[in-house]
Amino acid sequence: MRIPTPSSNLRLHPVLIGFLTAILMAALLSTTATGAQALENPVTGVNVAPGSESGQIVITWSEPSEQAEEYRVSWAPENEGFKALATNEGNAFVTETTYVVNGLSPGVTYKARVRARFGEGRKTAWSETAYGEAASPQLQDKSEEPTISARQEQEAQVPIPTTSDECGQQIADGTATNCASNEFGVTTMRDGGVYHIDWTVWHDSNEDRVDYYTIQRLIFTYNFNVRHALDDSPADTNATPGVSFVRPDTCVPAGVGDSMGSLSHFVWRCDGLSNVRQDIDGNVTAPETLIDSSFDWKTSYFTGSIQRPGTHYDTPLTGMRIPVRQPADRNDRLTAAEAADTVELEADAVEMRLYLITAHFNDGSSSSDYKLVHG
Repeated sequence: MRIPTPSSNLRLHPVLIGFLTAILMAALLSTTATGAQALENPVTGVNVAPGSESGQIVITWSEPSEQAEEYRVSWAPENEGFKALATNEGNAFVTETTYVVNGLSPGVTYKARVRARFGEGRKTAWSETAYGEAASPQLQDKSEEPTISARQEQEAQVPIPTTSDECGQQIADGTATNCASNEFGVTTMRDGGVYHIDWTVWHDSNEDRVDYYTIQRLIFTYNFNVRHALDDSPADTNATPGVSFVRPDTCVPAGVGDSMGSLSHFVWRCDGLSNVRQDIDGNVTAPETLIDSSFDWKTSYFTGSIQRPGTHYDTPLTGMRIPVRQPADRNDRLTAAEAADTVELEADAVEMRLYLITAHFNDGSSSSDYKLVHG
């Protein structure tokens, strides 16, 4: 498959797709552990909508497959960071899947995120951040308008391309900014971060044998031009002990086998700074199976949006130097001094989505395709 051509200020490494595919498949089996206990898959379906009163938003989300003991809801103005619990602002703990926030600035866009807490101290990663306006007098009546499907709404504005030629024509007339296609489908990018993934042509030729689709998504940040914050000199991110920088306190022992397959020694396995499973704000993410897609995704298209499109320059990062000392065994951990061997870095960052779309056929077989979308 081909991926969308990056903008001129971003060049992806040639093996990026293979690398991301590998981390997606691994991540679908096990959520990355960032502490003593692994985070569960994040809450999905978070939505922020104007309430019925001025200055009100209604935050809703989908209930996880496992019953949650409670949810933590966090909200803030679009251009501000989420508040810490200690501030006693912008956070709430609830047991339902709806929360209403009052007293906000009418017409201002707010963002929200949700995480679930289960028994035995388990909790999910933060959900994807959702955005919406607080109700103002002119917005309060919008809930009375009849609803239409997402595709009808898009088609009323600009048709969703089903072929590379159609997408190319939209680039020519300025209604699309980027296209990518293969034998499965076409991905179209528009201004503002909106994107469409469409495989109608493929679906029409296979309709008699397709039972349903599943769509899985990995949200991640691609950091590039990683450099030292003080002097802009390039930072080494090549996984060389004593020289390269990785995400702080992520190094864990990994066994290495000899030519006969027997364990020979241990080395540090550390999370890098470039392709990291977090959103552009640094919130940890996990693979997500899209709502209603697990058992019955019947349509041959999907529309989404990059929440913060474009390249984000001078994004602050903290890098930890990979320890020169090798771990003695699988229980070895970083010393306090090794974990504190950090330096402040900067990078340019782009928000990305990696999609795994699987067609399930009525004979029990299946076929998958990957789509990479970047901001």
